[in-house]
Amino acid sequence: ACQPSEPTTPPTNEEIDRAKLKAMDETFASQWTSDERAAAASAAGLKYLNEVEKEVFYYLNLMRTNPPLFARTYAAEYNGDTGWVKGYAFDERKESLLKELEALDAMPLLMPDDELYDSADCFATQGGALGNTGHDRTGTTCEADPAMAECCDFGNCATGLAVVMHFLIDAGESNARLGHRRIMLDKRLCRMGVAIRDHAKFPKMAVLDFKGGE
Repeated sequence: ACQPSEPTTPPTNEEIDRAKLKAMDETFASQWTSDERAAAASAAGLKYLNEVEKEVFYYLNLMRTNPPLFARTYAAEYNGDTGWVKGYAFDERKESLLKELEALDAMPLLMPDDELYDSADCFATQGGALGNTGHDRTGTTCEADPAMAECCDFGNCATGLAVVMHFLIDAGESNARLGHRRIMLDKRLCRMGVAIRDHAKFPKMAVLDFKGGE
């Protein structure tokens, strides 16, 4: 007699996005040398960062190592997160990003910074719990450093590549000046702190804080 099949649980959107990232890595990662990939993983040894936070360093540094190659690989392949609306002007701004990356030279890699991590962690934790959006730290004990550049993202944040691409594409009606992209491509910035925490209104809040060398 035929045995009934076991019910299967469909993959979550986060699992689908991680599977897509794995496939992209299998296709694209070898186009950077092993030394370049090791250098891009500048936060790999930090125990206080989770996997996605380390990925933010890795994929942003891959982009900075070779912007044209990143444009033709990861950036060209990225088409938004599973189950989420792409956002206002996504396609147009993605096209403009690919053209911009093709014209850029290599940039300094981003290195982890403990103070910037503390700043990002404070705001992502407290701001996320309060449901804050934007860069308003009202109601938190987190101080804003006027010398610091900051990017904040609200969504599923399932992969570090998704977080990086959200900022590089910079879709959204309020992002017409591409302020997040300008930060990500700023050669003067070489230190970063990353924290991704739960949010009261969105699944996750990602905070990236940057500074230049001193």
